[in-house]
Amino acid sequence: SDSGGDDEVLADLPSSSDVAVFTKCVATELRACRGDPGLCAAVTRGVVSACKTLVAKAEMASAASASATAVADDWAPNRAQFHNATLLARLQQVATALQQLQAELRNGNALGVARSVTSVEVGGGVAAALAPAVDAVASLTRALLYPLAAAVTRKLERIVQRMHRRRFDEGGGSLGGVSPYVEALEGAVVAGARGGA
Repeated sequence: SDSGGDDEVLADLPSSSDVAVFTKCVATELRACRGDPGLCAAVTRGVVSACKTLVAKAEMASAASASATAVADDWAPNRAQFHNATLLARLQQVATALQQLQAELRNGNALGVARSVTSVEVGGGVAAALAPAVDAVASLTRALLYPLAAAVTRKLERIVQRMHRRRFDEGGGSLGGVSPYVEALEGAVVAGARGGA
């Protein structure tokens, strides 16, 4: 465990090799089904359940303090952000493995049997049944990434707004006026509004 700002204790995360073992186990279990549709369905349900458990544990392990979405003046990431970036990398590793497995299954090549109409049908069904696991990983990825991306966007917007201020008030040094670009933009917006009326 580590401290990631705001005295937040950060959980230990699995290594890339830990995740590789998990995804290899998933692929091995599905390939072990051979051509038995019933067994494939049961194993797939177990795989989806295991993936959802992994995602729930990843969510609990994520840094959730304000520092996880704080944008420093020098743009340098803090410990909480490094922690979540590592977690995102592990989630992406799982998502990539699942998506590759889905592609193999749809082609009928991942069940350890000769490619046939039956293997394609069974594989396609298993691939579709894996979708909730892929969706769970994608959902947590968005939940971790979007708030930080929004914070960065807000900071960039403030920088752009400041770039288009062109003069300082002589008395107190406060910003006043706007750049020719912003004046032209405002004029275009007003003209567009009149034209659309």
